[in-house]
Amino acid sequence: MAVTSFEDIEKELTVRRQLLDGRLEEKTIHPVADEDLASYKMLGCGDAQSVGMALHLAFQHCSNFFERVAGYRVGRSHEAEVIENALIEELGELPHGAPYRSIEFYEKA
Repeated sequence: MAVTSFEDIEKELTVRRQLLDGRLEEKTIHPVADEDLASYKMLGCGDAQSVGMALHLAFQHCSNFFERVAGYRVGRSHEAEVIENALIEELGELPHGAPYRSIEFYEKA
């Protein structure tokens, strides 16, 4: 089953990319626990309404993301709250009804 929303994330996340020849590559990444953070280096953080959008941002803004990513953490950032508040103020509601979450992606240190 493909993970599409933050509520679907439990223990692992499968990251996929399509190669130029049409083949799909995939790898599984796991949540990074508080006690393991020292063993990881953050690649970046994305605020989005879905895991797919967060992954899209990561692929666009982190060089060699697929090769480097090893783990992730999901939470709430101040930026996500600002985005939500601005959308609610402008539109009266959140598009698609889903809250914004932050997902941090990590590589092994």
